Amino acid sequence: KYFALVKSLRANAKVDIPDANLKKTVDALESAK
Repeated sequence: KYFALVKSLRANAKVDIPDANLKKTVDALESAK
């Protein structure tokens, strides 16, 4: 479920986001929908 979001976030950010921060970010995005 997270893979596509992770991929798009990393593509948009142009950097690798640490997994712990990434999960928080993804969770926040999921909550915002």
